Amino acid sequence: MRRIASSGCWSNVSDMKPRLDQSHALALAAVMGPTVALYAALGMAPLFVVTTVGALAATWRHRPWSAIRRPDLWVFAAILGWATIGLAWTLDRPQALHTLAALGALSGGGLLLVAMVRSLSDAGRRRVRLALAAGLTLALCLAVLENFNLGPGTLRHPQLHPLDLPYHLRISRGLTVVALLLGPATAAAWHEGHRRWAVAMAALAVLAIVSGHALSAKIAILLIPLVFAIALVRPRLAANGLAAGALAAALAFPLLAMAPAPQETMDRYAFLPNSAHHRLTIWTFTAGKILERPALGWGLDASRAIPGAEDINPIVRHFRLPPNAPRDGIRLNEQNLPLHPHSGPGQIWLELGGIGIALLGALLIAVTRRIPAAPTRLDGAVAGVAIAAAVVVSSVSYGIWQSWWLSSLWLCAALYTAIVPAAPPKSMAIAGASG
Repeated sequence: MRRIASSGCWSNVSDMKPRLDQSHALALAAVMGPTVALYAALGMAPLFVVTTVGALAATWRHRPWSAIRRPDLWVFAAILGWATIGLAWTLDRPQALHTLAALGALSGGGLLLVAMVRSLSDAGRRRVRLALAAGLTLALCLAVLENFNLGPGTLRHPQLHPLDLPYHLRISRGLTVVALLLGPATAAAWHEGHRRWAVAMAALAVLAIVSGHALSAKIAILLIPLVFAIALVRPRLAANGLAAGALAAALAFPLLAMAPAPQETMDRYAFLPNSAHHRLTIWTFTAGKILERPALGWGLDASRAIPGAEDINPIVRHFRLPPNAPRDGIRLNEQNLPLHPHSGPGQIWLELGGIGIALLGALLIAVTRRIPAAPTRLDGAVAGVAIAAAVVVSSVSYGIWQSWWLSSLWLCAALYTAIVPAAPPKSMAIAGASG
């Protein structure tokens, strides 16, 4: 029976049964991912695993691991190798072994997933594009409703007050994933000819993020237009600027050790929210510990066992008090370092030392080179937007080794690879050559 190889969707002429390929697994992740991130962010890790296993089941006969790019493989191998060496002096070896195993599995699975989606057919790419655009649009609508107390989550809490931040903070993780996927999703709709949909999605994302409480997502959404404009006009400049800027910020992190004491910063910068002030306290403590072991670090995932991490700083807020606050101020207790530094560069400095920061620089160069290497200027700009969002959020939020966040980053990379055309249109190739 004659096979139809060009479509990538049918097994043979006689039965015309649809053949599952890697696009089906990725399309399912594209539809579900944004909403999963919004309501159960930790579910991004199992979603990543299911997507990778599903894609591998559909492509394993073609040996997809042979398509992994060697430079990427060497960079991640070097990071894992240095983390393994650090087991010799880490403060919590069982925890470090657990983290190393998870990091190795996620890195290998992520590299494999990205390699598998490079060979998608045109029909498969179209399937993923429409799924991603639909999935992010649904999540954005739900996020807006939640922020205005109209969503399915808030409807379960009829007594919820508009200023009840603890509930709304529950969807903050999802909003950071929204910022991460915004560029690929709008580009997906644009590639399919739905330009009004792409513009409406971008506007809806701004509303959802601005009306929410995810500060890192707000910073990312402010940076996105600038990065997009530069990458669209000068792709190489955008790539070099992003890598250099992110690495410079990482190298400067230990300077936070010179910040004033927590109570003094509270008195000086009363405009900071309590959460932002606590983060500054964490970073100041982390920077001081970095300077104690600047080259080798304290070992992988040693943040949980750093001496003094559990000490409490009693802080009194005297300014910007609510009307019912006591006259002598509100007393706050800020722990020096709860679990992790809430900063990717800070955690890498603390645990893997200056050598880890050098490896981070190599990773940034490997990632940002995708901007000028993209098949079109638009796709390069979208890559720049996604990278910028990932750098901003990782720099001010979460533990860098958290499985759900690493899974979100890998899914974003795979979805971007899937929505980019397999080859640049001739007109764009000519324009690129002439420019």
